[in-house]
Amino acid sequence: MDKVLNRKTAPRRKPFHYIPLPHYQTLYLDNGTPVYMLPFGTVEVLEIQAVYKAGVGYEPKVGVSDFTLRNMSEGTQNYTSLALAQALDLLGSWLEYDAGKETISINLTTLSHLVSKVLPLMREVIEEATFPEEEFNKMKTRTIQKLEVSRKKSSFLAAKTFSQKLYGANHPYSSILDIEELHQLEREDMVTFYEDYFFSGNMYFTVCGSFDTTEMMRLLNENFGQKRRETKTLPESKSKQPIKSAEQGRYHVALEGVQSTIRLGHIGLPLHHPDTVEMAFVNTILGGYFGSRLMHTIREQKGYTYGVYSGWSASLYSGSFVVQCDVGNEYVEDTIETIKAEIRLLQKEPVKRNELSLVKRYKEGSSISERETPFQMNSILRYAINNGFSFEELDEHFQRSKSLDSERVMELANLYLDSDKLIEVVCGQKP
Repeated sequence: MDKVLNRKTAPRRKPFHYIPLPHYQTLYLDNGTPVYMLPFGTVEVLEIQAVYKAGVGYEPKVGVSDFTLRNMSEGTQNYTSLALAQALDLLGSWLEYDAGKETISINLTTLSHLVSKVLPLMREVIEEATFPEEEFNKMKTRTIQKLEVSRKKSSFLAAKTFSQKLYGANHPYSSILDIEELHQLEREDMVTFYEDYFFSGNMYFTVCGSFDTTEMMRLLNENFGQKRRETKTLPESKSKQPIKSAEQGRYHVALEGVQSTIRLGHIGLPLHHPDTVEMAFVNTILGGYFGSRLMHTIREQKGYTYGVYSGWSASLYSGSFVVQCDVGNEYVEDTIETIKAEIRLLQKEPVKRNELSLVKRYKEGSSISERETPFQMNSILRYAINNGFSFEELDEHFQRSKSLDSERVMELANLYLDSDKLIEVVCGQKP
């Protein structure tokens, strides 16, 4: 007789065993284009990413990389935007576009047995984009309409002002596309960016999911490996330029309403700094998850906000620390002082053992949930390749976080958090 499951009783908790990242293969097409392959999962799906060294750091104008990507599927030598969309839909597949700080990518998601039919469509978009003027103008008009709505939102205005104060108005990391910048974009900007950066010598592929390696290489070679691999000298990323942050203090953006958006923060550490990984753990304690100190104090105890979060993010050339939330106008001052008090508390008092253990378990659980699907694993693979990490190094990063003790947490908080040097942006009605 089958055992009846009693849903009133929670399942017995078992100890967590870290599962190292699986090995991936590095292969090359006939023309030398690198292909990083990671067979993963049993469901018959896969994702192929074509990744280029470009992105925000290489833009001649704000928004060019993103607009170029989005317009590539709006018309090719053999397809209109509608015909291409219909062809992909009939095959249950889709293309997505991602413009990052230092790289951009075109991502194809498809069923494994249909990849031979879908890859030619991906090749068409990558190699035969025509950027029809009419489609570009339509997209420009739609985007302007969306931005007109966004400019009435405190979150958009606060994020834009904060990034400009944090990195300086002319730094790539501060660029947020707005109506003024969009009006300056022309079709020729996209065509030039496409010709400058979308060439075979500036790309690699990642493949993750259920596939046969030999057959996949044959198909990639058939579509992308026969064209001679071009080489060009690319400019250095503008992201390397010095950061000119504004002075610490309050910057107010006027916007009528009963709530204000708060952004507080300062410059952090670049990605390859030896303490970046551990500081991400320290940030989790402060405000990096739903059970954080900031959430407990500002949401649960004081009831000022639905959610308050802090982020410790790192890019190749810089990083940032930021706290963000929305509160009623009458709570702005006390919220900012509470955030500063929580930072100082983290610097002065050791984290108790049960809190440290809780955050470690949360991070362990997150590491599992972030690698469940082929698409998540492909993102990890691309992150590793883009930033020069091996999977072994990423595994080691996890172990370093797991071994942190209270004294080290307090030491790091004192080294890299400074409540007296925060840039404060408040968007809302001035008291």
